[in-house]
Amino acid sequence: RQALKEFETSLRLLEKSGATSKAATKVEIDIRLGMGKCLQRLLRYGEARNTFLDASNRCGGDGVIGNGWESISRSESLRRAALCSMRLGDLVSAINTLNYDDAYLD
Repeated sequence: RQALKEFETSLRLLEKSGATSKAATKVEIDIRLGMGKCLQRLLRYGEARNTFLDASNRCGGDGVIGNGWESISRSESLRRAALCSMRLGDLVSAINTLNYDDAYLD
């Protein structure tokens, strides 16, 4: 729980500084991924899924390709979001998320 509080505080500081209104940085995405992982460990799968989807969206959308940190983080975020959907019993959402990831990677 303490780690989650630290990630939330870090994200709020980034938001206050205006950094989240610009293109995402690796630091921001690492914070969002860390928050999602903490939420997963706390079995808060709905919140974790939304956090991972937010991270994915901040990674640059459909225009990001290749093996850079944006692409790798986006793929990880989508796969973790799909896992959270499965844990919630929402298989349709999980499959759609995985299909979106596969389409993105092709």
